Order: sequence, then structure tokens, then C-alpha cells
Amino acid sequence: MKNGFVALHEDFESIFDDIKVAKIGRIKNIGDISILNDDFFISDAKVEQFDESIKELDPENGFNQIKKYKKDRINIGGFDESSAEFSAIEGSMYNTAYSYVHLTEDEWISGNWLSNHFITRSKLITENSEKLKYHDDPNSLYREIYAKERSSFLLRAVPNNTILFIDGPLLGGQINHYTLDLISKLHKKQIFPFFFVKNSNSNMVTENIEGLEAKYNSDVHWATEALKIRQSSPWYHYADKKNDKNQKLFCYFKSFDDVSPQRIEVHPQTFHYLESEISRVLDIIIYLMYENGNKRNPQIRPIAIAEMYARETRKFTNVQKRIRESGLIPTMNEERGFN
Repeated sequence: MKNGFVALHEDFESIFDDIKVAKIGRIKNIGDISILNDDFFISDAKVEQFDESIKELDPENGFNQIKKYKKDRINIGGFDESSAEFSAIEGSMYNTAYSYVHLTEDEWISGNWLSNHFITRSKLITENSEKLKYHDDPNSLYREIYAKERSSFLLRAVPNNTILFIDGPLLGGQINHYTLDLISKLHKKQIFPFFFVKNSNSNMVTENIEGLEAKYNSDVHWATEALKIRQSSPWYHYADKKNDKNQKLFCYFKSFDDVSPQRIEVHPQTFHYLESEISRVLDIIIYLMYENGNKRNPQIRPIAIAEMYARETRKFTNVQKRIRESGLIPTMNEERGFN
């Protein structure tokens, strides 16, 4: 990670040769993919208040804590990805860039990895290629591939002794098993992940905590009213009634008056390992939110930089050119660079 890197999946180039042979034709639509959803069915879960207090967040202390962590050789890192689906009549190409950024003494250093996967419901197309994949539910298979690739990338790219900030929810449908397995492996390397969710319609708090029922449209509505700037809510414990392995602790924090609160999620084991450090990490989070300082895209600095590198990695590798050379024809929006 010293000088950063951009790496490609072993089939990144050759998959386009297989597409040529299969004579896959015109793309009919292209769009960014929302890999993980934030849908939680409250009837299937139990949510309880974990502690009592609203916390005051101190960005100055967060800045000083980052300096102390550097001195103690504890790293601060962020992860995000950029994914798009290139959909043809015969199937879909899924293009994903994974990015991890690491704060050094002077700068953010990035590690980036890019993959392509073509998935189709046609067994005929995949008969002569192991690189073109068959599945009766391509999106489902892609999410499984994504979960495995994300785990492999993070375990390879993130150094030991790291506070790791990840964009997206801790639990997200069919890949929960992979995420929980990843967290366990990260813990063995003293890597402690914190997950961030913005623009959520979840009502985990407002439908489960006595006195809040039916008073608010969502948890974000409640947090907007309950919190002042530079405050975080009490922690809450979420447990899936059908699978008790699916657990998390979460809270909301408010950075600006005119920006929606965001949710922070951690695995209970992460919270247990870092219990004495949690308040310091929250101070770091509010500092990194202000360091980024972008109300139009309110994210903490490591995640915002990782997002930028992920998007630029996809552009850098010029997937559009390879698509044209393989016989696939991009849509107008892709030609204009909207993705």
C-alpha cells in the first residue's frame, strides 16, 4: 500500500474476447448498481435501546485523536466501490471498482481493484466459455460475487491495526453471511469496521422504542428533531428474530443543521473490542465529516476519497472502449460520460 495500486481481475481483459466469440450484441441500458439495500422488516427483528445518553461530539478531540493513533501506529482507512451494469439482450456485464484509502503522515494513499463479470440466463452462451457465467437470477449471482470480491480485496488491502470506515449498511440481504465472515476475519487482523448509511428510510427506532411509535416518518426524521449538531444518539441493538447471527449496534449522528443525520453501524463484537475507544472514534468521525466539508455529498473524508478513486478507476480503465471493441454498443448516456 506504500505507493498505492490499481489492479485488475485476472479475466478483466480476456472476458471481452469471449464476448466477441459469443457474438453478444447491443446494450439496451446502462446504470449504476445499488448493491446493498437498507430494507429491514421490523416485524422480523427486535430493536432495543443499548445505552441512555445523547453524546456531544468534539471534532477538535477527533483531530488530536487521529494524531495520537498515528503515533501509536493505528491506521485510519476508508472503503467504497463504484458499480455499473451494462445490460445487453443476451445478458449483463457487471463492472465494479473497489477502493481502499489509507491516511499516511502527509497524504491519502489508495489501493484499487477492478473486475468485470458477464452473467446470462442463456446456457447456450456460456457453453464455450468459463468466463461467461450462467445463472437464473443474474443480479443474485452478482451480489454473491461482489461479497466475495469485497472480502478478498479488504483482507488483502487493509493493513493490520486499522479503524476502517465502510460505505453502506452492515447487513444487506443475501450477503449477510459473507459480511459477518469478513468482520470475523478483519478482527483477527485488529481491523475494526464501522459502516455508514445515509438517505435511509428505516424506522428501526421509531417503530420499536416506546413513546416514538407513529410520531415520525422515519428514524432520520426522529434523529433530525432529537439531535443538535455535533451530537450522536444513544446506541441501539438490532437482532434478527429468524437468524440471531444477524445483529448490529447502531446510532445516528448529526453534523450540520441542513443535512440529514446519518447512521453508524458496528457489529456487537467490534463494539466489545473497542468499547473504551468508541467515544474517541465518534469524535474522529465528526472531525472527518467536517474535514470533507461537502454538504452536497455529506460523507466522512476517507469514504469520500475512496468513492472518488473508485469512480476514477472505472474511467481510467476505459471500459467503454473495450465494450465497443467487443461488439457491445454503449447507450447515449454512457457515450456522454454520465456514468
